[in-house]
Amino acid sequence: MKKELKRRDIVSLFNALTEMGQPGNSYKKMFSYAVARNLGRLNSVHDAIAKSSAPEEAFVKGRSELLRQHAVVDDAGVPLEIPGMPGRVQVRDMEAFNTAVEQLRKDTGQDKKDQEIDELLEGTEEVDVYMVDFDHVPEPINPALFVAIEPMVREPVEDEESKPADASPTSS
Repeated sequence: MKKELKRRDIVSLFNALTEMGQPGNSYKKMFSYAVARNLGRLNSVHDAIAKSSAPEEAFVKGRSELLRQHAVVDDAGVPLEIPGMPGRVQVRDMEAFNTAVEQLRKDTGQDKKDQEIDELLEGTEEVDVYMVDFDHVPEPINPALFVAIEPMVREPVEDEESKPADASPTSS
């Protein structure tokens, strides 16, 4: 089904589908088919958005250097990771680090690039989304993940028995 989606929502949908499509995740065949089909359909649009929204190389390199400068290090000078968050480095003074990063954003033009990226992501694209019935969405599902995949889910059909009591019309 052709749908007009904000680019931001396309990125969220693609990322959610990528997460759901990871090895080890298994769903009934109809939902698995919908995940695979939509990943294929959204891939080129997602790649174009990602390429357009990539940060400035000078900013990326400068931020890495700032992180090394502000990192908590062990006796050998190796940056310490945040416990339970592999790849995330502990920072000695977060306020000083954030101030330095903000200055770097201005110096490299990343602040203007971020505004351009926000404008880009607010734009829309018409994409062909393979729809799946509400009943085929696996349970339980994380609410944030459900919000991301909502553009590919057909609205559930409610019958009178499934409506909450306060949803029925009242007579006066």
